Amino acid sequence: MLFKGKIKNQLLTLFVALVIFLSGLNALLGQAQAGTVSPTVILNGQKLFFDVPPLIENGRTLVPLRAIFEAMGAKVYWDAAARKVTATKGNTTVVMPLYSTKPTINGVVYTLDVPTKIVNNRSLAPLRFVCEAFGGKVTWNGN
Repeated sequence: MLFKGKIKNQLLTLFVALVIFLSGLNALLGQAQAGTVSPTVILNGQKLFFDVPPLIENGRTLVPLRAIFEAMGAKVYWDAAARKVTATKGNTTVVMPLYSTKPTINGVVYTLDVPTKIVNNRSLAPLRFVCEAFGGKVTWNGN
């Protein structure tokens, strides 16, 4: 009798340990999948599509600069020698040096949390800065 009770307890302990392990594994897989889901960008009610999808890095959504700037009506210029993107719209000029956290708007230097970067031959930068540089409004919908 005591022997059967001991086996039952061991099986129950093994079962609980297995459930805890699988729950942790599921959580890890969920986090890995969450990291691969690309955020959706909607501008003036229209979903934007990119050849390089937006990504989240250190809590910031990075988007392709040219696509966003042009969707907002700005003219975009690439200076390969200086490795920077310049966008103009009306009286506003935005300069985004690559791999830098110091872009400018009309000559005023700002500081970003994450630097601009190249992904698959596209310049990406933080969405909020890029949109607000030309007066856009950014909201986050976690759904």
